[in-house]
Amino acid sequence: MSVGAYMSQISVSRSVVVTLAFSLIPFSLLAQKPTGGGSGTPTGTTTTTTNTPTAPTTPRPSIPTTTNSNMDFNRPIFLRGKVVMDQGMQITEPIPIQRVCNGQARREGYTDSQGNFSIQVGDNSNFQDASESGSAFGGMRPAQVNTRQLWNCELRAVMPGYSSSIISLAGRDFNDMGSVGNIVLHRIGGAEGNSISVTSLKAPDKAKREYQKALENYDDKKFSDAEKHVAKAVELYPQYATAWELRGKVQMMQHQDEEAVKSYEAAIAADDKLVSPYIRLAAVYSIQSNWKEVLRLTDRATSLDPFNYPDAWLLKGAAEYNLKQFPDAERSTVKALNLDKEHHFPRAELLMGSLLQMKQNYVGAAEHFRAFLKYEPKAPEAAQISSFLAKYDAQTASAMPAAANEKQPKE
Repeated sequence: MSVGAYMSQISVSRSVVVTLAFSLIPFSLLAQKPTGGGSGTPTGTTTTTTNTPTAPTTPRPSIPTTTNSNMDFNRPIFLRGKVVMDQGMQITEPIPIQRVCNGQARREGYTDSQGNFSIQVGDNSNFQDASESGSAFGGMRPAQVNTRQLWNCELRAVMPGYSSSIISLAGRDFNDMGSVGNIVLHRIGGAEGNSISVTSLKAPDKAKREYQKALENYDDKKFSDAEKHVAKAVELYPQYATAWELRGKVQMMQHQDEEAVKSYEAAIAADDKLVSPYIRLAAVYSIQSNWKEVLRLTDRATSLDPFNYPDAWLLKGAAEYNLKQFPDAERSTVKALNLDKEHHFPRAELLMGSLLQMKQNYVGAAEHFRAFLKYEPKAPEAAQISSFLAKYDAQTASAMPAAANEKQPKE
């Protein structure tokens, strides 16, 4: 079992395998990329929800009819709007915008540094990650999204520690290029930590422009160019915590782990209430099997915000597992599972299954292993887990007739 490098907001980071001391099955625990503006992770963000609206039986004239809907597949659909904070706080970094259709979420793009977004629906397949529905969204390929299908969809923003208002797309005229309106983020919980850096709000405009260029390069996987711009941003404003964090992500993508450690440490020094750098740094140390540091950092992250980062609890549980603090590991993993309402981190199920397996609670272990396969059916461990479950089911089935016979009354 292992913990992988924490995933970035925009593109998938590399993952690693670190062997644990105990496992009946050689599983691995790979931390996935979370959603949101903090650790990204994106990931444990709580959002306000509403019942998904359905399209009216009689479409508006601007909505394509059955006879011309095939032509509509080829027409690009653009949406623009703005994300704002309920208390007037400024946005310091891009915030993911999700389209949710029939309960399935697909990331469509990001805001700019002022909170504005302009997205082409279904066009941003590069933005998808393991916490979302992927390219086969709702059974539709991205190029096949049409206006009628969008009537069953909503837009929301994703940021740890904040709930998002919802913009319904039902009944909208997608020929109109006007704004869909504002998505409002509301602070939730009483956490001490932040997912938005307060010190980064004070960055001068020139540093912000360099940061924005670095983000664009990062999105395009031009990591050497991104490094140049983000280095300039932190040179112009050394307290730019968000830029230091981005620099660490860029360095991780270039396998510069030691440099990434320094960047994440600089982010923490610049803003010690920003939660995400603690989690990213913990992920780097997990690669190095430095579980004491992983535990120290995740202890800090979960004390700053115990409500919104299931990935922090997952890393904490993995560290405690490796340090043979098994009761603590179980408590941390339970916390990760409880926070991960949308199952962004299915490997928490894998860790819990292994912990229960250790306790010879095979019924509970099987339940969590099945959940893991449900949410991550193509995992490298899937064949091994399936083999274990098959043996478990066979043993359970063979024991049932004997138990039934014991309960039969004797003649």
